[in-house]
Amino acid sequence: MKIRTTLLASAFCCWNMAMAEKIEIDGIYYNIGNDGNAEVTYKGDEEDGWMYYSADELYCGDVEIPNQFEYKGKNYAVKSIGKDAFAGSKLMTSVYFPATLETIGNGCFTLCQTLEKIDIEEDNENFFSYNSILYSKNPTSIFFVPRAIGGDLELNNEITTIPSAAFQNCKNITTILLPDGVTTIQDGAFNSCTNLEEIFFNDGLTTIGEYAFSKCNKLNILSFPNSLTTIKAAAFTDCTNLNYVLVHDGLETIGKMAFYNCQNILGIELPSTLKSIGDQAFDLCYSLDVVLNNSNLVVTAGSTTNGHVAYYATEVIDSKTETGLLTNGKKNIYLHTDGTINVTNATGKNVMIYDYNGRLLMNEKIDSELQMFNIGKHTIPTIR
Repeated sequence: MKIRTTLLASAFCCWNMAMAEKIEIDGIYYNIGNDGNAEVTYKGDEEDGWMYYSADELYCGDVEIPNQFEYKGKNYAVKSIGKDAFAGSKLMTSVYFPATLETIGNGCFTLCQTLEKIDIEEDNENFFSYNSILYSKNPTSIFFVPRAIGGDLELNNEITTIPSAAFQNCKNITTILLPDGVTTIQDGAFNSCTNLEEIFFNDGLTTIGEYAFSKCNKLNILSFPNSLTTIKAAAFTDCTNLNYVLVHDGLETIGKMAFYNCQNILGIELPSTLKSIGDQAFDLCYSLDVVLNNSNLVVTAGSTTNGHVAYYATEVIDSKTETGLLTNGKKNIYLHTDGTINVTNATGKNVMIYDYNGRLLMNEKIDSELQMFNIGKHTIPTIR
């Protein structure tokens, strides 16, 4: 009986598919069935699919999917976007979905490299659009981010997770503001966002996933919230222009290769809560000259232990055993995450300190061995 039931089910599926008809109405391709529902699909059939057509033969420009259409005297409701429906449509710039839409198939936006915007009718029960990004409802989550989206992005406040690869290869994004409810940035979420200059991490974020910001080579400053406990493997690898990494108490784990090949990090303060640093976490960080160690880890200049964090350092300051003075004169200014600057080995010299925007913070002659200046913890200085 089991075998017979399976055969009957298979026969029904084959019959049901055979009954479907592929049509084209106003430049949109559909699969239609006897139930009065329609599915948006790609040009061509399974043997002669979308990959055999050039981009200008597929969906181009601004595409609007209707709620319904008439064909041979019968009305059809558009309920789904089929698998690979817009695949290869490299010239499609925007798409509008109707209120009737219920499902979207896998690979729907494959190779849609110029897609900037997704809109959907407001009373759709399953999806919504916010700042050109498509979200699922109940619960709210990011469904798809157009790969050509750009500028400064503010995400919907109801999301709690940035999904894996959600913004991967979105090369036009410059700034991201994370909503307050986000707790996790999953693997590869912003990988290869090559024009991303700034990301505002929210209080409440606990985890940054593997390769989350890998190859974001315009990032210059990272300031992590106190809530962050875990930075996973290769999270910021190849962020070659990264200068400042401000880490606060709360962080427990820095994964292997987390900051690998971040060649321009100037210094770092390891928080007291830090328990482990993975292999090669700071390897090829050639400019990482000063390490202030507040943790219980043993950090030694020139050592490959604890992720090469002090391998290139000329100064390792252990807050538990030293006063915090820099003694060899190679670096005479150090920024702490509480907003204070120590100036040492500069007696009788004039020191100018600017913020990151070029505003002069201090222009004074140093008249003692150690002077401390409070500039506020959100100010990033440069030395001239």
